[in-house]
Amino acid sequence: MPAKKKFSRALFDRVLSRIDAGQGTHVAVEREGIHPATFYRHVEKDPELRSLYRAQRDARDILAMEREAYRRAVEGNDKPVYQGGKKVGTVKEYSDGLLTFLLKARKPEVYAKPDVQMVSNTTTVVNVEERTKKEEDDFVRKFQKVNRGMKPVNGDGITHSEG
Repeated sequence: MPAKKKFSRALFDRVLSRIDAGQGTHVAVEREGIHPATFYRHVEKDPELRSLYRAQRDARDILAMEREAYRRAVEGNDKPVYQGGKKVGTVKEYSDGLLTFLLKARKPEVYAKPDVQMVSNTTTVVNVEERTKKEEDDFVRKFQKVNRGMKPVNGDGITHSEG
């Protein structure tokens, strides 16, 4: 077994680079030749390292959560449909609430206006008379573009299983 390396700022930076490239913390630390407990002990006792590590960890976690929110809102989940106790197909479910949050975050100037509200998973537009015709047309066009990918494959909203 190779000798363990001594912890240093350069080693810490290499670990962060490995984590940034997609490796888990334990794997990144072990590949740099130190024990995870040693890494965490140094990170916890140095406020600067702790801050850098937590910021990177949080950024990585937030990215994963954003990807999952997008998947649920735009790609949806296949939920099984049963009839007479047998699975007869699936229905695609989307999260309107997550879609609303994503739209507001990405284009707040359009979707975070006070006249667009989420009510019972239905988008309701109020005070439309205050918008210009162009703003209203732009909003409708953008909303329809987002919804285009959400139409069911067939008229009943169910994607039927083969066989």
